[in-house]
Amino acid sequence: MSGKHTVRVKMSDRRRGRTEIARLERMTDEEAEAAAVSDSDNPPAAAAWLKNAKLVERPRKEAISIRIDGDVLAWYRAQGSGYQSLMNAVLRSYMNHTAVRDVSRGAGGTLPSAKARRPRTR
Repeated sequence: MSGKHTVRVKMSDRRRGRTEIARLERMTDEEAEAAAVSDSDNPPAAAAWLKNAKLVERPRKEAISIRIDGDVLAWYRAQGSGYQSLMNAVLRSYMNHTAVRDVSRGAGGTLPSAKARRPRTR
């Protein structure tokens, strides 16, 4: 065992954020629009920016089983909550760097798409 204690918390006991949901639900659309316009931390988006904006969707994540050296896994886990996302970010950075390097060498280096994956064999 890791020596850590497990704490169980009921969903009803969880601490909520500071957003005042009831107040927001009572607001009319006009009041919400006026509040948004007056918020200096959130200026309205310019029409030109909106015209060129593109929706960027994160790739779907897949659950896999992978063997990692114990010391490597221990280091990532020691980074705290979100260590798996950190591992994914490191792998993505390596993938992007390698693809750019391969393109600059003329080796093709395209990033794999979900459709281009090879079928899994055992």
